[in-house]
Amino acid sequence: MKSYEIEQFFTAKMIQYIARGYTINPGTMAGHQGEISKIDLKKGDDVIRILLENTHAWDRADDVEIDGVVLKVGRSHEKLNPARPFDTWQTIWSENLEILEERTFYQIRREADFFTEDFEEYKAMKKRQHERWKNNDSRTGMQGYTLTSPKAVEIAIRYLKRRTGKSRILRDGIEVTKRVSRNGKSEYTIGYNRYGYALH
Repeated sequence: MKSYEIEQFFTAKMIQYIARGYTINPGTMAGHQGEISKIDLKKGDDVIRILLENTHAWDRADDVEIDGVVLKVGRSHEKLNPARPFDTWQTIWSENLEILEERTFYQIRREADFFTEDFEEYKAMKKRQHERWKNNDSRTGMQGYTLTSPKAVEIAIRYLKRRTGKSRILRDGIEVTKRVSRNGKSEYTIGYNRYGYALH
């Protein structure tokens, strides 16, 4: 499943309520509460919020990290002041909603546009991802060493000049670190002026 499909679910849910006679209620949506998106709809005194937000948690029962987005439909029981319809002090807080519907779309990698609603499928993918990370990621079980030899510093200076475009690099501000994993993989980083650079 792609993100545009989730956007379609969000839109379809909004259209469903509009078809029932609800209208958009701008006065209660002021302020950001960390959500991806939200829209409030009103019919008489009944206010419904359709909300899309990130989720990140640890499922202890299944021993799996959960990442993804949640589409919620909730009802607000907060009293509105009809005399001041666009008063932003009438903001509805999502944490106080009565949740009517909820769909979770699990995301195996945050930088990938792929989601699934199947939790068992997600768990299996997450387990395979973790196994690959343990076997291939050079950061697993790494031990770090600071390199102070003149040769290491010279290499770092040449790299920093190329990377930063600066012709003058101060030796005193350089820290070269070598990290070695259990499977023998090494990686080098250069620390300079509060920035870190990975040597490839």
